[in-house]
Amino acid sequence: MVNVTCCGGQDRNTTVGPNQEMPPVETRNCYLNEGNGQSTFDYMNCGGADTACTGNGIPNNDGCINCKASSGGGYCDINGVYYSSKGMGVKFHPLNNEEISELSRADVSDGLSEINRLFNRERQNMINRERNSEIRRRRRSSSSNNQEDTTTTTTTTTEEETTITDYITNILLYIGVTATFIVMILSIVLIILK
Repeated sequence: MVNVTCCGGQDRNTTVGPNQEMPPVETRNCYLNEGNGQSTFDYMNCGGADTACTGNGIPNNDGCINCKASSGGGYCDINGVYYSSKGMGVKFHPLNNEEISELSRADVSDGLSEINRLFNRERQNMINRERNSEIRRRRRSSSSNNQEDTTTTTTTTTEEETTITDYITNILLYIGVTATFIVMILSIVLIILK
């Protein structure tokens, strides 16, 4: 499976849900609504320069490179001036300091929704892995028996490496989620104690 990175460093396979017309939640403010319910987000070219941070109300720039992900939906950073489509509106608006802090602020409810998003991403990862495994099984069963043993050995080795990498990634993800949750709980306790 190829991991495609969309604007704002978002992994297309885990951050874009089953509705491939909508951008990742953490970068939705980098995209415009074209007026017919369609977004400028392009699933097949989600890292393309002309997909994010370009269009109505924003100066010409390098596009996708300027998209920054945040729990508040992301924003476009163009030479130190910040813009947002305010949830995929039809035009970009410059942001003031209060709006910028609102987009990047993380309070307790944001932390919990962030954890939910991480679990949803992991769930989507698992679904994708199961689908890929099923595709591999079908290919193996339908392939002819006159393939060379070296091809089979290479495929098996690649699958084993992918499985080990996925396992390590899962462990690190769970450690990160747990650490985030513990820090949030400690923060709440400290705030209450003050």
